[in-house]
Amino acid sequence: MSSPNHDDPRLEAVLQGAQEACGAAVLELKAVGERLSAAVAAVPEPPDEVLDGTAPRTVAAEVRGAVECFVNDDLLETVAHLEKAARVTAEELFREWEEKRRDREAQPPICMKLTRLP
Repeated sequence: MSSPNHDDPRLEAVLQGAQEACGAAVLELKAVGERLSAAVAAVPEPPDEVLDGTAPRTVAAEVRGAVECFVNDDLLETVAHLEKAARVTAEELFREWEEKRRDREAQPPICMKLTRLP
């Protein structure tokens, strides 16, 4: 990991360790997601009456829904953030910043008409 923003080799070592920990966490979280998905695979889909709210939620619907929501939303987003953190470089972050800066500069200024309130 090369980081032109940091000349301190101790900081480089700390950052490398943190990035390695992020990568390891990704593997562990993916395994958790797989275990949870396998655990609820046999849980039946909730009936339409439960989904549309005309019948009370069942334990099966709650468990399956919680796992599906966690795995498909929360876990995927967390894994994506940690995967980026595990591999990001200072050069990449600088390029992203430059692109955003250029985009901002290319946009015409926003003109606002100021009016005095009575």
